[in-house]
Amino acid sequence: MMRWRTGVILLAAIVVLAACKEKAALSIHGLGSDDQAVAGPDLVGHWEVIPLPRKEDSAKENGAKTAAQAPAQNDAKTSSPNGTQTAKENGQQATKPRHKEIPVYLDVTPEKKKGHYHVAITQGRRVRELEARLFHIAGHRYLDCVEEDKYLKDEERLYYEAPHTIFKVEKVDGGFNLAYLTESWVDNQRTHGRLLVNHTSVNGTPVLTASPEELQAFLSKYADVGQAATDAWEPLGQKIVPAEKEQSQ
Repeated sequence: MMRWRTGVILLAAIVVLAACKEKAALSIHGLGSDDQAVAGPDLVGHWEVIPLPRKEDSAKENGAKTAAQAPAQNDAKTSSPNGTQTAKENGQQATKPRHKEIPVYLDVTPEKKKGHYHVAITQGRRVRELEARLFHIAGHRYLDCVEEDKYLKDEERLYYEAPHTIFKVEKVDGGFNLAYLTESWVDNQRTHGRLLVNHTSVNGTPVLTASPEELQAFLSKYADVGQAATDAWEPLGQKIVPAEKEQSQ
């Protein structure tokens, strides 16, 4: 049980590193065999994750727009202990971020085997390195990722194997995006008896135990557009675009 519990916690660090709120769902098995992996040369390179807007930033932006669109009389100067400001100026100041977010970078390097990649996710001084395989399932591409073996101790494995995290690859203008299957969606489906794929629960956390064939059928059902598909996947960022060669630390 200790191996299960530690393994469940382990790969959550991947999405925390990328400044995401959702935890990724974990699977004991991958999406297929090595010879089923496909090449994805468009994913190779040095990339930057454009972060999703924070809720508080969106609220501030809406407040700024409201202030800017207010009647002219609202632009009259208002008194304050520190001096005078206009409502428009107040709105503009509200849009300024409180702090600069540390950028997240992805480095994707091809391995010798077809469809196999080394993925390094870097945020400041924090780095997570993954072994990834790319699969094509029902018209969509998926990265099947596991933590690199050198980082794992025996107590950090699921049945002595590294747990898998599944990312859906989405092509967007100027680059691509990665969306991961979320733990919260899997847990919701399990709670309501709708998770029609083999799984187990470890200390209340769902873990998929389905075979690669079952996982492929499962993903085919929840890959396309629609509310169920939208709820199942959490994007890593707005999009992932080519980064400058020199990283800012």
